[in-house]
Amino acid sequence: MRHEFRPQAQQELLDATRWYLANAGPGVAAQFERAVQRALRLLAFMPQVGRPGYPGVRTWHLKDFPYTLVYRVTGDAIVILAVAHQSREPGYWAGR
Repeated sequence: MRHEFRPQAQQELLDATRWYLANAGPGVAAQFERAVQRALRLLAFMPQVGRPGYPGVRTWHLKDFPYTLVYRVTGDAIVILAVAHQSREPGYWAGR
């Protein structure tokens, strides 16, 4: 199963990676990127593993980082709606 990011989610991923790079260093930024890639591989293998939330939407918390992948399974794709920091307002991404 393939994955695709909504533009806002892609920007959130880029912003988070840049933040880790600037504030925690390249090693932590690389760990963050690996955590995202691990989660995407898991979701591709078992798309229903995430916690159900809003209708048709699931969430998966990244290991060791305060971020959640918010996604929807559509046909043969996992559509990432948000790379949400866990301190953000829940459901801020709902219109995506």
